[in-house]
Amino acid sequence: MNRQNEEIIANMQKITGWKFSDPELILTAVTHSSYVKGESKAAKDNERLEFLGDSILGICVSEWIYKTYSKAREGKMTRVRSLVVSEAALCKAAKKMQLGENLRLSKGEERTGGRDKSSILADAVEAVIGALYLDGGFEEARRFVLGFCTEPVQAAMKTVNTKDYKTTLQEHVQKHKLGEIKYVLIDETGPDHIKKFNMAVMIDGETFGTGCGSSKQEAGQIAAREALVRLKALGSVADID
Repeated sequence: MNRQNEEIIANMQKITGWKFSDPELILTAVTHSSYVKGESKAAKDNERLEFLGDSILGICVSEWIYKTYSKAREGKMTRVRSLVVSEAALCKAAKKMQLGENLRLSKGEERTGGRDKSSILADAVEAVIGALYLDGGFEEARRFVLGFCTEPVQAAMKTVNTKDYKTTLQEHVQKHKLGEIKYVLIDETGPDHIKKFNMAVMIDGETFGTGCGSSKQEAGQIAAREALVRLKALGSVADID
């Protein structure tokens, strides 16, 4: 193993707080598909680990919300979880732990800012969760997840109500006669088992928000919230739950 890979493994073990019995797992977790195609065809990319980590992330966050907030309704818990496991939230967590500095990317992807791309960073977080689960078991994966998810959950529980953002936006637009709302699929990326959807919400023909999620519904909710944030900035919405 070369020195650069050894440094990445050492860094990632500090970031995760776990010494891997199989260091190749964490190395794979930070390996983007572009690296395999462009720099080292012998390496494995992190897409399979991402698939696994995505499910574990959802379980860990759902369990913690369920046990911590015994009076929360299903609708509110679902919306909070959606916000906490979203691409934007995972990207923020990745930047805080400086995960981007340890990614293995192709030279081309690095030149185009791959270390700061939200989709690449979010996917890497999920892959790291998958690697931790395989090497250390569920408890280690949960410890890592809760290490960066509990504060966002607590913050979201204070601001989210049980009404979904799409409904809130629809009611506001109808009340103030702002025009027709339309949700448009911009694109979808990734293989079928980890597909990401990018949606835009348009009001009277103008794009007011975009969102990316693991389903069209989730992406639409994120786009609707972004639209509400913009309307609040314009003074049209008094507050956003």
